[in-house]
Order: sequence, then C-alpha cells, then structure tokens
Amino acid sequence: MKPRGKAHRDGLARAILWGSIALAGLLFYLDTSPIELDSDESFEGGTSLVLEAVSDVLLVVDYDTYKDEPESFAELDFSLAWLNTLQQELGPIALRDAESLADIELSNYRLVILTRSASGNDAWLPKLEGFVDRGGTLVLEMPSGAIRKAFSADGQGGVRDPQRITMANGLATELQAALEELPLATDIIGSAGPLEGAETVLTIDGVPVIYRKQLGVGWAITVDFDYGMVLTSIQQGQPTDGFRLRNHRGTNEIESSDLVFDESLIGSMTPIADVLERFMVYGAIGEVLPQVGFWPFLDGMDGAFVVSHDTGNMGDDAAWMARYEAAFNGSSSYFLRTPGPVTRAGVEELVHLGADVGIEWNRSLGGGGVYEPIGMWGIEPVSKALTLDDQSSHLRSMLEDLSPLVSVRCRGNLWGRDWVDPFRAMAAVDLRTDSTYAAPEAKPGYSFGTGMPFMPLDKTGLGFNLLEFPVLLIATGRDLELSTLSEMLRQSSESFHEALGVSFAPDIFVEAPSAEFYRTWRDAYRFAAEKGHWITSVRNLYRFSRARHNSELRSRRSDSVINGREVVLLRLESLALEIGMTVSVPESIDEKTFVEARRGLNRVQGDSLLSDQLDPKPVSVMGYTRVLLPLSKGFNAIDVVYE
Repeated sequence: MKPRGKAHRDGLARAILWGSIALAGLLFYLDTSPIELDSDESFEGGTSLVLEAVSDVLLVVDYDTYKDEPESFAELDFSLAWLNTLQQELGPIALRDAESLADIELSNYRLVILTRSASGNDAWLPKLEGFVDRGGTLVLEMPSGAIRKAFSADGQGGVRDPQRITMANGLATELQAALEELPLATDIIGSAGPLEGAETVLTIDGVPVIYRKQLGVGWAITVDFDYGMVLTSIQQGQPTDGFRLRNHRGTNEIESSDLVFDESLIGSMTPIADVLERFMVYGAIGEVLPQVGFWPFLDGMDGAFVVSHDTGNMGDDAAWMARYEAAFNGSSSYFLRTPGPVTRAGVEELVHLGADVGIEWNRSLGGGGVYEPIGMWGIEPVSKALTLDDQSSHLRSMLEDLSPLVSVRCRGNLWGRDWVDPFRAMAAVDLRTDSTYAAPEAKPGYSFGTGMPFMPLDKTGLGFNLLEFPVLLIATGRDLELSTLSEMLRQSSESFHEALGVSFAPDIFVEAPSAEFYRTWRDAYRFAAEKGHWITSVRNLYRFSRARHNSELRSRRSDSVINGREVVLLRLESLALEIGMTVSVPESIDEKTFVEARRGLNRVQGDSLLSDQLDPKPVSVMGYTRVLLPLSKGFNAIDVVYE
C-alpha cells in the first residue's frame, strides 16, 4: 500500500509541476500576445438645427418627418442638404422648423425656400402668395396639394426614377457636359406639360425639373426633383439597404474611398456637386434674385490650400514640417496618434508654431487599434481597445489650455461598414471636423464632388454638428502629383474657387527618403501662394466658416438717380465677426453693370455719392461673374451702384 500511495503522490506532484509549467507558459504567451477585447464606442446622432441668423434667406424644414429612422437611403428626408449649399455660397442662413412658419414675418427675407419636407401645407398658401406678390422669391422643392396648384406644373406624371440631366440653361458648356454624364440618385415629379408662362432652367430626361415664373412683383421657382438626395449621394456617399457599405476594392476593410458614389468621380478634375450647387444659387435663383453672400476664403483669396499631416509613429519629430510652414506664416493640421510616442513638449511646440493639433483615430480595424493592458502582478494577459473617447481624452489632457481639440481623421482612412457610425462617435466626443473622406492615393481629384467642407447627415436625415473636409490628394512624391496639383490650383484660381485638401505624411522622409517627395511638398506651397490660395489648416478654415455662418448680412435693392443717372442701388448691411471677411455681389443687375461701392452710414446723400470708395475684385465662379468687396470686422454699411 505504501509504494502505491507514494506513486500516487509522485504522480500528483508531477501533474502539479507540469500544470504549473503549462500555466506559466500560457501566462507568458498571453503576456506577450494578450487577448484583445473590443470596446463599445459612444454614439450621438444628428440634431434638429434651428438657426436664428440675420439673413436674406429663410430655409424651412419640417422636423416632424424626421422621427423614425428609415430602412434605406432612398427613404431619407434630405431637406437639410440645402443648408450645405446655402451656407457654402452665401454664409448666414435662417433655418426654421415648419411648425413656426405661421409666426414668421416673411417680409424680413428676400428668399424663402420650402424644402420637400415642408412644401405641402395648404394652410400656408395665402401667406406664400402674398410674399411672392409683393416681390419675394419663393423656391418650392417637389410641392404638393394647393401649393403645387398655385405655383407649379400639374405633377400628373407622378414620382419617377430619373436617368440623366439633359439641359442646364446658362451653364458653361463644359460644365453642362459634366453634369449630363453624372448618374443620378434622386426622384423627380413629371407633369402632363410645362407650366404655362414659366421658363425652364433644368431638365432631367427631358422633363422640366427646375422652372420659374413671375407672379406679381416676385418669382416662384419650382424644383421638381429631390435636390438634397443628389447632393448627399455625391458628397457623403450612397449606402445599400440598412445603411451598410460595400467594399469596392476587394480588400478586407472599408475605406472612405468605398463611399464614392460612382466610379466616374474617382480622379475627376471637376467638382460636380459644386457645379450643381452654384448653378442653383447663381443661375436658377440668382438670375431673378441677385445673390449677396460672404466669400468663403480669408481676404478675398481665390481658394484655400488645406494642408494636413498624418504623423504616424514619428511623435515629436513630425514638428520639423511645422517649423518650415511657420517660416512663411503657413499653417496645417497634424493628426497625432495617442497614446503614442508624442509628448506634451511635442504638442506644445506644434501649437506654438501655429499648427492645428488633431487626433488620428486609431480604430481596431485592419489590424490597428490602441489597446490598454489588463492584469495584475505584472502579468497582463488581456488588453482592451481604447475608444475614440479614450484616445481623444488622452490628447486633450496634453493640450490642456493650449488649444481646443476639434479635428479628427481615421487611421488609414478606415471607415467600417456602417454609413454614419464614425460620425456618431465623433459627435459624441465633441469633435467638430473630420477629414477621413479622401480620394484614392493613386487617383487625386474630386471623388466626393467637392473640396468644400460639408455637414454630413445622420440616418434620420438630421445633420451632425460637424463638418467633413475632403482630401483631394494624398501626396507620395510622384511627379504626376505636382502637375495634378498645379492644374487643380489653376482651375481653382480661375473658376472653381475650392478648398483643396492635401495630405503629406512626415514619416515618408524617414521610411522612404525621396528628393521627388521633398520637391513636391516644398513646391506645393509656392504654387498655392502664386495662385492666390490661403495656406491654412482644417481648424482655421472651420473657424472662418463658422464666423461666416454666424455673421449677419442683409441687402436691399432699389432704383435710384445719382448725379442725373438712373442706377440700381444695392444696399448692404453686415456684421462681420472675423477679420478678413469679404462680401460677394453680382456683377450685374437688370442689365446694369457694377460701377462702384462705397462704405459708410451716409454713403449716398441726396443724389450724390460720398467718399470712402471700396476696392472691388471681380472673380468668375464657374462662369458666374461676381465682385468681391472687403469688409471691416464689425458693422459695415455699403452702397453698391449699378449703371
């Protein structure tokens, strides 16, 4: 019995020994290769915006239509996409919910736009008819009921799916050709015939879808297609049912380039969404109601050159590029990976050099992510992914009182399979700009139809309180990039007037030193300056854009006689919240051409012009000639004379 008991104890000891060795080996393995656990991101959806701006323009939406999240993209209400167009081209816009329309004094506005969600309430008809009859301009998107009967064609053709734009009256030939090639995601309303006495401005499949008619002293303009759906599909992308995204490149992960609406847009040198927006503002509407707005760029410059850098694992060493930019008063955005190699001292240097410090959201996609080890006694067998909240909190702790954190970009432009989840996560941690949307590396251009920042929409149709800044070119040092960039700057300077987002990675100089890349990076700034572009960061352009949106601008047109000459007088009153703001006015009104503009509370006295003449700058915006007039920060009163 004793030998058997001893053998039992020896066997148990060996089992414990080998078990301990196995456990130690397992713990060592897990300590070096821990189990990675995902974390749930915090999400925040879009918001019901109401803007009490002092403006010539009132935009009306009906938020009652936004209560439920639809099952597919086509069922969304895209009314808020109008806000992107109007703020981009004009600046301050009054945005009100339809339920308050009965209490709004329409005579305070020159232009009222009833979006698709708000163009069918018959009770408003007397008020709308009075507004138009007294000289107002009314835009109706896909109206119905008594409002349709009063202002628009009969609509007996019903709602249908269209194919192509077939005519854009007054648009430059080459831009009209580009619009005609664009496939459309929208609905249109057909009618038994055109509206009697109306002028057709735009046709789709030969059907008049923008037409206008003078009624009394004012104008009614009908938009018989879902304008917001067209814009959103191009700029933000069109998901499949359930708001899911497909991978169009045959890889495992969804990148922002998978959001491109149509492959014809990849590598496009024409900002097709902006073509449509400017045709709407300066053509369809502006030809009967001259538009006045704040120019989107500092000091009336021809465009913006928005530079950003993904710093990767360079940490503090990435600041060498900021030192070069500071030498000519340029600024750019640096997206830092945190927690990571960057230190408080490195962040402080970037801020003091005038850089915008943003966060590179290192998501747990495509083998990425930042993980926090979990364990005890020095053994950490499990690690948990850090959320955007965790990562942004870490960077904010380093920024402290140096600078606010407003900018974000997803590492590698990885987006994931949901259309808006990244936007919801960004909104939840109070980030205000994203620049993940980017053209494919080898095919720079306007893949998202624009270089201008735009407000993305949630699955509910509500807008996020942030702006997307598309990147048009990711520089890798090829000679082709410099020639492409040079051409984009030329087009922007002469016609398009865009924000050109360009990304340079500082670590390329370390990982793959290249004289071509250095020349591309150095010469890009010179080309931008030569073409009159504002060299700036994402945050600076965001701040300037917000100042435009929040400033005040009112205009009033009148016929007058000055020094015995019959003239049209356009009187402007504005409150400019930022230094370097400029107002944009039409070159001509009623066949009379811009002569001069003067500033001051008493700029016209009797039939004589007083002093303080402003220095005008004529610009062509896709064929529509505008005149830029400089503003002082604060209150401005200006008379613009046309003869």
